[in-house]
Amino acid sequence: MNSNSEYPEQLGMHGSAVEHSGSAVVLIGPSRSGKSTLVLELMAFGARLVSDDLIVLHRSGNRLVVSSPPDAPGGIEASGFGILAADRVGSAEVTLLIDLGLRETERLPPLRQRRLLGVAVDVVHGAGNENLAAATLQYLKSGRIA
Repeated sequence: MNSNSEYPEQLGMHGSAVEHSGSAVVLIGPSRSGKSTLVLELMAFGARLVSDDLIVLHRSGNRLVVSSPPDAPGGIEASGFGILAADRVGSAEVTLLIDLGLRETERLPPLRQRRLLGVAVDVVHGAGNENLAAATLQYLKSGRIA
């Protein structure tokens, strides 16, 4: 992707993102791993769509910001329904990355982080987690203490 003057460092990638309580979660994982399903669940609980399927990550100082590519469709994919209309947030600061391609093996996992464009972001392994939507919303509202 071409850089611009506002965000000289950026990275386009497959993934989805929603915003809640001023923070965004980025969802990554293989095709059909449940990214759009989790986005729909989070939106049902009040999260707002940033982008579905394609996202752009930007570095702004020591913050990581997610937005939608300029030519991305404005909706959310819903299996069996098609593309549903959804209001989108222009961009939001990323505080969490959920990898739906990885399964958590520990009840209380260690804090994991991944560096994206040089910014450390907390990571959760989300495959098979039955309370993923609820736990994600609580994380976005209040963060993690242990």
